[in-house]
Amino acid sequence: MQELLNYSERRFRSKDGLMLQKGDVLKIFTSGGAGYGLAAERDPGLVRRDVAEGNLSDAAARTAYPHAF
Repeated sequence: MQELLNYSERRFRSKDGLMLQKGDVLKIFTSGGAGYGLAAERDPGLVRRDVAEGNLSDAAARTAYPHAF
């Protein structure tokens, strides 16, 4: 496995382009769906895991899932 040498972050417009080379890795994050069920019933451990993994900001988690903190 080759070590990541040039980490960079870029926001793309709705129509954009990017040239990739063989071996490049492109990671894309998109917004999720609305989910299902009541927020108050979400497992607190899963909420905290989402925060730890960067899938949800701490502020958003505390607003939407106060029972998890």
